[in-house]
Amino acid sequence: MHKFILGVFNFLKNLVYLFKLFFIFSTMMLTFYWIQNIIKADWSWLNFIKPFLDGLLNVANSIYSISFTFFGATLEFKYLSAVIILIGLVFLMNLITMGICMLEGLYKSGHFLCKKVEEAAMNKSLQDDMTKIQKQISKYSIVVTTYPKEQNAYSKLAVDMDEQNRIMNKFLMGELNVNPSRLGEGFVYNFNDFEKIDYALDVFFRVLNSKAPVNYSINVQISTNNPVRDKELMEKLVKLKVLGKISMGSDTAYRYEYNQIRRYDTCQIGLFSDGAGTLEMHEFKSSL
Repeated sequence: MHKFILGVFNFLKNLVYLFKLFFIFSTMMLTFYWIQNIIKADWSWLNFIKPFLDGLLNVANSIYSISFTFFGATLEFKYLSAVIILIGLVFLMNLITMGICMLEGLYKSGHFLCKKVEEAAMNKSLQDDMTKIQKQISKYSIVVTTYPKEQNAYSKLAVDMDEQNRIMNKFLMGELNVNPSRLGEGFVYNFNDFEKIDYALDVFFRVLNSKAPVNYSINVQISTNNPVRDKELMEKLVKLKVLGKISMGSDTAYRYEYNQIRRYDTCQIGLFSDGAGTLEMHEFKSSL
């Protein structure tokens, strides 16, 4: 429809331009016709347009019919009136063209605004749909794996990893009221409300910043509602062994952007190869 309307505007402009050319051509022919009548000649090549010129002269004569004789030649001012009418019609065509261009411009502006409003409404609808889809993803897991800190050559203190894991899990279970399950050498804490993940992050950051003689690899993974797939994703994160951070994949970082309340910022750590491809890693950082 839009192309059709633009085509109509182009047709009208072309039509008015043809009228303008016709009126300019008629002015030239009228000049020759006037000269022919002054010198009493008979130019047969003017016969094709003579009916139009005679009709125009009749109209002009009703407007201004004065004539006088000059050196034996009769000068009729109706010819001058007809010329003025034709020139006026040429200017009128210019005005009509300007008017059509203005209307076309207004139409294009209106169409552009309507299109922008339509696109904004569509984008809003798509955003609402995406938000709805993301909000439906509520389950997530946090995997904690501990590693002994490197000891210097003079230290003879042996770290009991089983004891450190027991202390850590006791603290986490008391704070989160969630029992962990094993995943390789680590522990998985499963949660059901991703909107409240900030509270869980508060607790895990306390673990991460503790003075325990171990290093922590803490990874967050949003659920895909496929336990096998979730386990594969968590194992990939653990395998990267990102220490001293609460890290996650891009899917979890993207889901976090849809939380209404976010006390933490997210930033990209880097791109890592997991053997089968590239994994984009992000981390939670305090916004304070």
